[in-house]
Amino acid sequence: MMQARQIDVQGAPVRLWSGGEGPALLLLQGGMTDAEMHWRPIWDRLSERFTVYAPDLPGFGGSARLKRPDYPRLVGWIDALRSEIGAERLTVAGNSFGASLARLYAAAHPEQTERLILLNGGSIFRRIPLRGRLVLASPVGGWIMARRARKGFGRDTVERMFAEPAAADPALLDRCAASNEIFHILRHCSAGPEPDSAWTDAPTLVIWGEADRHVDMGVGRIHAQHAPNGTFKAIPGAGHLPQLEQPEATAQAIFDFCGTI
Repeated sequence: MMQARQIDVQGAPVRLWSGGEGPALLLLQGGMTDAEMHWRPIWDRLSERFTVYAPDLPGFGGSARLKRPDYPRLVGWIDALRSEIGAERLTVAGNSFGASLARLYAAAHPEQTERLILLNGGSIFRRIPLRGRLVLASPVGGWIMARRARKGFGRDTVERMFAEPAAADPALLDRCAASNEIFHILRHCSAGPEPDSAWTDAPTLVIWGEADRHVDMGVGRIHAQHAPNGTFKAIPGAGHLPQLEQPEATAQAIFDFCGTI
């Protein structure tokens, strides 16, 4: 049974869900709401074989914001969390933006990474030209992104993430649509240092919902081809968040992958 607690990471509070027994599995949420929304449908199943850790990313849910959450600082935050929970090596899994962070972490910390699992994500936002970076880093850039954040994702965008949006809880769709913290993060990732986007040599599983209308499945196939030890698995009947719409199929794909290592 997963339980929530507060821990300190780099001197700031973080809400961390954890439970289960076995090798360490770190679950990194995407850019909406919190870890519970992303992983509750699947984390108890995963905890049957893993010790599962699912933090709210900085600025989401019960975790404090980072002042300048660019890619290097976010990767450093993940490693500080790993140290705090006492995991020497772990399997890192992420959904959407969380998959991008998982990919960067695995490449930067190969000695701490057992495996890498990407769910409908993993692309790295490229650094924009200098003029654009200066604008984003300025108060004007803050105002622009704050204005965008006030609108959130929008209901239409969120519905495109689901294979069957009519079957989703309307309150969940509204909550996701109103999410805005990711715009603060993307501002700093775009204006910050260019990340090293190399792929890890660790065994890598790319899971993709076949009905993802937010990011085409072809992107996932390309990720699996570029990863030196990549494997691709499509999940029928799922969109951008396969762990929500097809939790058992997603969990089984993870079990099958980890059982082959």
